Amino acid sequence: MAIKIIEDKEQRDIIRKAIADNDGYCPCKIFKNEDTKCMCKQFRDQVALGTLGPCDCGLYENEESKVMKIYLAGSIFYYGDILRNQDWAKKVRDAFPGVDLYSPVENTDINGAEGKKKFAGSKEIADGDNARLDQTDVLIACIDGDVIPAGTSAEIGVMREKIRRGDKKFIVGICTDNRQMYLTHSEAKDAGGASALGEQQYSYQNLYVTGLIKQSGVLVSNIDDAIAAIRKWLEDSR
Repeated sequence: MAIKIIEDKEQRDIIRKAIADNDGYCPCKIFKNEDTKCMCKQFRDQVALGTLGPCDCGLYENEESKVMKIYLAGSIFYYGDILRNQDWAKKVRDAFPGVDLYSPVENTDINGAEGKKKFAGSKEIADGDNARLDQTDVLIACIDGDVIPAGTSAEIGVMREKIRRGDKKFIVGICTDNRQMYLTHSEAKDAGGASALGEQQYSYQNLYVTGLIKQSGVLVSNIDDAIAAIRKWLEDSR
């Protein structure tokens, strides 16, 4: 089963406007709370139970279809990485009920306490990741860090090549670094940063990697914007 957005563009725009005018809550519901935030809990429960049919507003429909597969990429080796992956995985699953989400930290066979003791050769790891990417519709790639994680960069490159050759796939890069120049630019910081070696005031992400992301999707600063971008991609792809 998969969630389908209504195909009638005129009707879709009318419903979306009604939702926007209602502060993001379902216009067909009386109360405004977490349960009535679009996509509402009633429809999410409908999807979870496997019940086919549209939501009350008519914007979404649960139908028999190909299940969307999402790969959550990024560093997974530190405590903060694990917390981030757990949080993002939950938000993605809440946003897209029924999604087939692969989060490497959940693969305890290779990333659990005992799994870490096993030997996996480089070719086996490459084969496993490539097989997973072959089936992936959306790659969510966290590029945080003083250097973008090497494995994540490789996964972005593989997905970009698949998209370039015509595969219907999508990349969403997420950079949460709050040292971005567009956020903290000032004349004082620019002057100080240019004054001497080692005084750089802004974070840097490899432009080839960020360019590949932008050619094949979008680069955002948080998981909520990533989810919104995936929804738009799904809508535009229909």
